[in-house]
Amino acid sequence: MTALEKQAFTDLLENKQYKILRQNLLDLEPVDISQLLSEVPQDDAMIAFRLLPKSIAVEVFDHMDRDLQNWLLESFSDRAAKAFLEAMLPDDRVELLDEVPAMVAKRLLQILSPEQRQVTMELLGYKEKTAGRAMTPYFVDLRRDMSASQALQRIRDLSFNRETVYESYVMDEKRHLLGTISLKDLVLAKSDTRVLDIITPDPKVVSTNTDQEEAARILRDNNLLAVPVVDMEGRLVGIITWDDVADILETEATEDMYKLAGITGERVFGPLRMSLRNRIPWLSINLATTFLAALVISLFEPTIAQIVILAAFLPIVAGQGGIGGTQTLTLVVRSMALREISGKRSSYRLIRRELYLGILHGLLMAIIVGIVAFIWKGNYMLGVVLGLAMLGNMIVAGLAGAGIPLLLSKLKIDPAVGSAVIVTTCTDIVGFFLFLGLATAFLKLLT
Repeated sequence: MTALEKQAFTDLLENKQYKILRQNLLDLEPVDISQLLSEVPQDDAMIAFRLLPKSIAVEVFDHMDRDLQNWLLESFSDRAAKAFLEAMLPDDRVELLDEVPAMVAKRLLQILSPEQRQVTMELLGYKEKTAGRAMTPYFVDLRRDMSASQALQRIRDLSFNRETVYESYVMDEKRHLLGTISLKDLVLAKSDTRVLDIITPDPKVVSTNTDQEEAARILRDNNLLAVPVVDMEGRLVGIITWDDVADILETEATEDMYKLAGITGERVFGPLRMSLRNRIPWLSINLATTFLAALVISLFEPTIAQIVILAAFLPIVAGQGGIGGTQTLTLVVRSMALREISGKRSSYRLIRRELYLGILHGLLMAIIVGIVAFIWKGNYMLGVVLGLAMLGNMIVAGLAGAGIPLLLSKLKIDPAVGSAVIVTTCTDIVGFFLFLGLATAFLKLLT
């Protein structure tokens, strides 16, 4: 938002020109309104937010920072909060209740109507990160004995509170899913055609206990508009739609990225206490591993004392290995999350690929650093030692970056957690040991 737009917003508020302000807000996209409200005082944001129609307000709210969302919810009267929450889709409401403080969630549940509270509690009853928790129970259901014209009329009747009407679900009397039917097929069919005659049978389904990331992957890989969710008895209880999938994949990718850095659950402007609690353990572990690297260096003090210039090249060997290992690690962890790596065959193929890649990277880096070291110090043996150490460490970096997450996964440990610390420790220790060990072996040629 430009300074001019912000000033115009403030002027309209101060002059209580709410009709003009409302119209100006409605000319913006929800994401832009959210950005605008995040940059003004909270009291002003509250007034402007109340001017929005409920349907727009729900979209704006979805794009807001979590802290502003919590503040707005706590500031709402029970009546306003009730109206706002009941305008949200059930799955979006559950996601919100999962993330607000417990006391706020309890209050919001209490003010919902009995019907909405029951729907919300049913979804909250499923385990976190499962399809049951992420689904919406509102979908277009059709009976198998309906005609195409009857089905279209039912879609019209239900469309006002359904997340999607482009795909309908045909069930029997016990709510077992018989098949799906698209809106296009219904429109093109003759009015007296039976729904059962034009359905797509045996659609892809997931259970309420299926991991939400797996459900998202099934929808994406099969190009579905939505994936049906069935309970343990095979009854259709909800669907997961494309917008849910986008949220799920973004959330899972973000979690993996945070885990690699050891900052799970942290927000940019979150409480310092949470940041300290998240970061201190991993910083402490990393500190301990650096002492291991320091111990390796200390073993070669006599060599360093005789050839001081070796100390200047230590960060080069360790740094390149660390970067190479982290590159491989990031690629592997993400590929494992997407199920691109599964089974022994793909694991061996990955290890072999990273071994070859490590050799190629190592040779290239070895040639470069060897030439630079020779030009800088005029000692060809220094270039040879540095090049060999670089080659060895780049090979180790590739193998560690691929092998460590695979090993952690085999041990039933999330490969996104702790892999980075282990990989960098390996490359630091191996890099220092190779470089200083080779320097010690060729000490007479270096002096």
